[in-house]
Amino acid sequence: MVHYMSVIAVLHFDPAHFSHHPVKAGLIIINGFLIVLITGLTARPQASPTVAGIHTSLLYLISFIFFAALLRDRFKPFRAAAVMLVLALILRLIVRMKSYRSEAKSASEVVTA
Repeated sequence: MVHYMSVIAVLHFDPAHFSHHPVKAGLIIINGFLIVLITGLTARPQASPTVAGIHTSLLYLISFIFFAALLRDRFKPFRAAAVMLVLALILRLIVRMKSYRSEAKSASEVVTA
């Protein structure tokens, strides 16, 4: 859904991009769709570590793509959205690091007990 809304937003704010570079734009849309599709297919709660790693990597790839696109856009409010995306990513990493630390601490308590 986010992929399609992003394509609609780009078409709304920069329709000339698609008319000047139709093949490049088409390839970008197809690649974006495939990345989103694979991300959706790998989103399983009981996934193997490999599938979970692929899923997490694709989520970070999508975040990076949105960040790069929003940062380069001429429409200034999109640049503010890029900053919010980076802040959300930082918060996600902080929470993930804290959960790893608490899991490691509880595992070490079990081993020493």
